[in-house]
Amino acid sequence: MVGHWPPLGKEDRMLRRLPILLPTLVSFLVALSACLPWGAPMPVQFALPLITMAVIFYWAINQPRQLPSPVVFLIGLFTDLATAGPLGFWALNYLIGYAIGSYAPNWNHDRRDGPAAMLFFTIAVILVSLLGWLLTSLFNLQLTAVRPMLLGGLIAVAAYPVVTYVLKPIERAVAMAVEAGLFRQDDVA
Repeated sequence: MVGHWPPLGKEDRMLRRLPILLPTLVSFLVALSACLPWGAPMPVQFALPLITMAVIFYWAINQPRQLPSPVVFLIGLFTDLATAGPLGFWALNYLIGYAIGSYAPNWNHDRRDGPAAMLFFTIAVILVSLLGWLLTSLFNLQLTAVRPMLLGGLIAVAAYPVVTYVLKPIERAVAMAVEAGLFRQDDVA
């Protein structure tokens, strides 16, 4: 019968959700590690959540359907709560990075990891850093130092190729699972 899907067992449903669960889990684990009290200087403290944004940006340009924007928002809210920052600060910033990655000019497979991706990630970091500086200044009712955010942004941009290198095998596994038919849109519900 055309269009008829056989009933799925519990194991089949979990396996078919893997393409969404894996990017979500990886992004959440990076966000969790970024929120740990490392005792690092201020530029590194600002760079750690930006590295989470690098992971989100990576998924947005390579597998945008596998990391939905509501999940990005929840990862941002988790970061806000874990860092005791203003609620919505990182959620908004992560959604900005996600939007830039998702809506960048048409990506062909060769450009996703190259200079074009690095350029768009740098633009996302600049926008987020400027917005972060502005919101932090408004929140504190005084101008905050720009240098820690600038250095944090530079650290995050420098870390983006490493993020790409680490996530590439995971992204390939997700892409293979999607192509092999292990994932159907109607299995998500």
